[in-house]
Amino acid sequence: MSSLPGIFKTSVRTTIAVFAGLMVLGGGSSQAAESAATLRIAHSYPTTNPRQAIAESFKKSVESKSGGRVKVEIFPASQLFPSRDEASALIRGDVQMIMPPWPVLAAVDPVASMFEMPGIFPSMRVALSVAEGPMGDLMAKRLATKKIELAGVFPVSVTVLTAKNKSVKSLDDVKGLRVRTAPSKFQTLIIRSLGGTPVNVEGAELFTAMQMGQVDGAWVNRSLIASGKLWDVQKHALDNFMFYPSSPVLLSADFLSKLPADLQKIVRDAAKESTRSHAAQILADDEKLLAQMKDKMEVATLAMDEKVKTALAPAFAELKKSLGDELYNQVIDAVAKASR
Repeated sequence: MSSLPGIFKTSVRTTIAVFAGLMVLGGGSSQAAESAATLRIAHSYPTTNPRQAIAESFKKSVESKSGGRVKVEIFPASQLFPSRDEASALIRGDVQMIMPPWPVLAAVDPVASMFEMPGIFPSMRVALSVAEGPMGDLMAKRLATKKIELAGVFPVSVTVLTAKNKSVKSLDDVKGLRVRTAPSKFQTLIIRSLGGTPVNVEGAELFTAMQMGQVDGAWVNRSLIASGKLWDVQKHALDNFMFYPSSPVLLSADFLSKLPADLQKIVRDAAKESTRSHAAQILADDEKLLAQMKDKMEVATLAMDEKVKTALAPAFAELKKSLGDELYNQVIDAVAKASR
């Protein structure tokens, strides 16, 4: 589903603003103000994506434990904004919770780049360990200065390079392909260095883009292939494509600060618990997704050899430039420690 027309977004924001104004004019009891608290969740993926399950679990917990004092509304598939606008929308207060890919957050703070860097993590275990450890703590402190609260991190399935009409069994096969990438400068740089053409397409619009021939393939994860039924329009896949991604759960610090202490705790606890409870299931499902892919696609596996490391060198140089020597070395050290 494409983004909603601008006039609709404006009317939504106007309605919210008018409603908030009426609450202020009404004064009255704190209970009335609490009953009006609405927490909107936006994400850019289909309702079959694990993000939707996390959002629904969060909604159920918050609405139940708050006794209806917080209402949760979920907007999947870029209904409110394209993914690239989610972080700025959170800061503005147009939405109160998002679960974007790390590249979206890198536009707000370059430190997020470390979590979106292909080839930096040797496994999903290491990726999560780094995100939940000292580097995650550093990210949380930096986001707090922008009124964003890092509420949790969950695994996203292993990334894959897909193609419609061309067998992809090595990096050489990327040459000449128009490849959908996330809004990541590293993915863009890598695809270009391999002779492909990067194309940014929202996850919710990818199936149509493939059908219409706007892209030849995509750098996506297994879960999006399944939830988006991309195997109906892509017949070849190169699994383990250099990246073990995770994704943050982010809350509006402004929104939280306006809630009573008990509701703040309920929202924070629900975000952590819904993230934690689905993480193990996401990892277990990922292996099942690979088996499904093999039933429907020609699947090869990329070996992380010297050729891959050479292809990644320009991206690592860009990461070092973005972070600076000191922070870059901290990231590399954190990965090394987590890998032991």
